[in-house]
Amino acid sequence: MTNFKNLTVIALAGTMLATGLTVSAMADDGRDGARERDRGAAGFRAGERFARADADGDRMISLEEFQAGTAERFIAMDTDGDGLVTPAELVAERQQRAEERAAQRMARIDTDEDGALSLEEMAAASEARFARMDRDDNGSLEPRELRQGFRDGDRGERGGRDGRGGPRSDN
Repeated sequence: MTNFKNLTVIALAGTMLATGLTVSAMADDGRDGARERDRGAAGFRAGERFARADADGDRMISLEEFQAGTAERFIAMDTDGDGLVTPAELVAERQQRAEERAAQRMARIDTDEDGALSLEEMAAASEARFARMDRDDNGSLEPRELRQGFRDGDRGERGGRDGRGGPRSDN
């Protein structure tokens, strides 16, 4: 039982560390406000998360603000209601998030909506992502474009683009 509790504590510590790193990144986004807004929707969402966490609006996140959602997240993970999050519950929560992300990605890429991805659909998605990452539109990726593209993830975001790698839209 002691090993089980230790494993639970380690799992929660890892989750809290990941949350801390996210909040740290959000703090950086907040300080770089104007520059982040120019980077598109990813920066905007990070700034929104920071603003929600900063309950008193002082542009800093206190320990109390940082931990405000901990109980809510814990209760959601503790599916059997025993007051402990087991490794199985943690895995189930992460699995659920992974499935939700996969469904969102599938919906973006599966253009013929047949519930499966063809090589053509994957190639089209890859081409669109390349176009989003090629911020200077020169037909090749520089190291900084590649790094930024990986930071942005596969969310279909690029400042000044239509989200699909298409032409710029001023509408």
